[in-house]
Amino acid sequence: MNAPVVLRGKENYKKWDTSIRQHLSDKGLLVIIICDELDPATGGPALVQSLKVCSEAYNFILNSIDDTILLALSAHGLIHERGYPWRLFQAASSLFRRDHRFIASTITKLTQAKFSDFTSMEVFLSYFHLGRICLEEDSTSQTVSLLLLNAIEDRHGEVYRTHKYRQTLIWDDLVADLRAVDRQEKQDSKLSG
Repeated sequence: MNAPVVLRGKENYKKWDTSIRQHLSDKGLLVIIICDELDPATGGPALVQSLKVCSEAYNFILNSIDDTILLALSAHGLIHERGYPWRLFQAASSLFRRDHRFIASTITKLTQAKFSDFTSMEVFLSYFHLGRICLEEDSTSQTVSLLLLNAIEDRHGEVYRTHKYRQTLIWDDLVADLRAVDRQEKQDSKLSG
């Protein structure tokens, strides 16, 4: 399969969408991202071929999405090891189509997120990054930054207090401070372990 346009954000979403649709259409597989429930063949070689085609289409779409966006989708449980191409395509598309249900659901999840619910700082930050994508926030917008600040209060009190009293809460500064604390904690852990 030819290399697709890589989805990096809203600025190239339409080009990515066209690239994926054109590629799958050229292969006679456009139905894979149009229909959510395709019934695979019932068995034998037809089933194997059906699963192979789905797997190839899924991997093609997966490889066409920037790692930052993939990590954000994964942090929200939207990437599956053996997933359906339609679901992956819809998940990536929902970020940039202004899907009100998806946006509302994402923001609701962010209000309930706590650092302890995540396996690493990067997964945690990626979880919030998805909210920034949904709301089309730039680095000075504060909505998701405030939600992130709320989520770190218990685990990273010093960073919380530093940013809580700033007149303008800036995403990049908050993320940089959290990554610095995370690096320091990892170094301390190596030294003590």
